[in-house]
Amino acid sequence: MKKLITVLLVYFGLMAVVYGQASIVEVSYDKKVVLLFSENIDWMEVGEDQMDVTKEDKRAVLQVNDLDVIEGKVDFFETNLIVSTVDGSVYAFELEFNNTPKRVFHLIKNSDAVHNGVSTGSHGNKVEKEEKGADDYDFMFDKILKEDLVIDGDNTQGISMDFYGVYNSSKELFVRFRLRNETNIPYDIDVVSFFIDKKGSNNRKKSTSYKVPLIPIERNSNGEISRIDREDYVDYVFGFQKFRIDKDKIFLIEVHEHEGDGVLKIEVTPKDIENSLYVSRS
Repeated sequence: MKKLITVLLVYFGLMAVVYGQASIVEVSYDKKVVLLFSENIDWMEVGEDQMDVTKEDKRAVLQVNDLDVIEGKVDFFETNLIVSTVDGSVYAFELEFNNTPKRVFHLIKNSDAVHNGVSTGSHGNKVEKEEKGADDYDFMFDKILKEDLVIDGDNTQGISMDFYGVYNSSKELFVRFRLRNETNIPYDIDVVSFFIDKKGSNNRKKSTSYKVPLIPIERNSNGEISRIDREDYVDYVFGFQKFRIDKDKIFLIEVHEHEGDGVLKIEVTPKDIENSLYVSRS
């Protein structure tokens, strides 16, 4: 099962709301641990391959699937779990190993959410915009599209992702990229996700997961948000509350194919953010 099955989300607030608010859940190799939410689960992501995480309606079931014992000590990396319910609420958990967990059932309340739900989706969820208004963001989108210098990219199976860089206004950061379909088959997008991650974490077989989701305050495109027709392309601009990242971290952009295995990734460095191009609102 794919780790990440989600939709594009709109977030009213700072990404810092995620930090420091994760609930600790003990997980076991011998026992299943159940999280029960008040709404059906939309998507989940867990940061470590040692975990089996399944969902059914309002229930998430957690169990360690691979446990090594080295010199008498259990080799398990503490990791995180992100859960989003269908109302758009997002919950964050830190998973710690304990083969005799104090609790195997957790009732998750709405007040436990690190983000209370407004969702925007390519597959049926509603779209809501911040009170700045569509015209304001459309104006910024048009200005950013005038820049035409590709600085990074990725491609897989005839689908390419061109990254045009980071832009800033007085209060926001914007990223722009283009998805190009060079095949004869339409390309459907299941998820566009944004994370703060540790630099080089994708290259390590096992590591303590850090991934913290960043949820945009606005998005715009010059085509359908969730599909790129054959031999066509779409430009995307996503806006975030302004932020900085430490030199040992990256801003990670991921595009997952709907009902496919293709994943496109762009790693945005602290230097990219520091050198972002200023775009005025006038």
